Amino acid sequence: MAPWVWREVGGQRTIAIRATDDRVEAIGFDSAFALLPVEPARASTLVVPVLALSTVVLLLAVLSWPVGALVRRRLGRARRDRAGRTARILSRLAVAGTLLAFAGWALSISVIMGLREVPDVVLRTAQVLQLVGLLGVLPAGVRLVDDVRRHAGWPRIVGSALVLLALAGAGWFAVEFHLLAPSISY
Repeated sequence: MAPWVWREVGGQRTIAIRATDDRVEAIGFDSAFALLPVEPARASTLVVPVLALSTVVLLLAVLSWPVGALVRRRLGRARRDRAGRTARILSRLAVAGTLLAFAGWALSISVIMGLREVPDVVLRTAQVLQLVGLLGVLPAGVRLVDDVRRHAGWPRIVGSALVLLALAGAGWFAVEFHLLAPSISY
C-alpha cells in the first residue's frame, strides 16, 4: 500500500490521509467521504457558546417584557415615554423572530435526522424569521445608543447591549452557515 493508506486486516475497508509537511489535511474512509479540518469560525468551541448565550439572552429578554410591565403597574410607575418606541418595537420583533427561527431550525434538524424531507415552507419561514432577526441588529443598536444618551440607567443599558450582542451573534451564525442562502437544498 502507498504511504498514508491503510487497509483493514482481513477486510476491504481503507483509510487514507492526505498530509503535507506532516500536517493532516484530510482523512478519507473508503471512497465514501472525507473528514476535513474545520475553519476556526465554524469550530464548535465558538459556535455552541455563541448560540447558547444568544438564546439565553433572547429568552430572558422575552421573559423580561411582561415582568417589567407588571412591575411598572404594581409600583404605579408611568408607562415608558414615546422616545425610542419604534426602535424598541423593532428590536422586540427581531428578538421574537430570531427565537422563532431557532425553533424552526431545530425542527428542521430533527426532521432531517429522521431521514425525512423538510417542507420548503418551513425552511423559507425560518429564513424569513432569521432575516428579521438579522435586520433587527440596527434598531437594537439605535435603542442602545438612545438608552445611553438618555441616561436610562445601567440595568436598561446592559440589557440593551446584551440584546444587541445576542442578535449580532445569531446573525453571525446565520451568515456564517449560509442559513439565508437562496438555495435550500442540503
